[in-house]
Amino acid sequence: MHSDSWSLDNQWLNDFSEAFTRGTHRLIRRITIDGHPNRVVLEGCARSYYAVQLAIHAT
Repeated sequence: MHSDSWSLDNQWLNDFSEAFTRGTHRLIRRITIDGHPNRVVLEGCARSYYAVQLAIHAT
């Protein structure tokens, strides 16, 4: 059962990563996504304020 939970969590993070990348038009570089039971932590680099706004909107 534990492996099923990990697979679902991994799939959710992969889906979130793809949606985030699509929503930011690939303007955020070096993205790391860390999922926790009650929160998701995103880190990345942006060259413009517009990219930061897209990241906030995408999350």
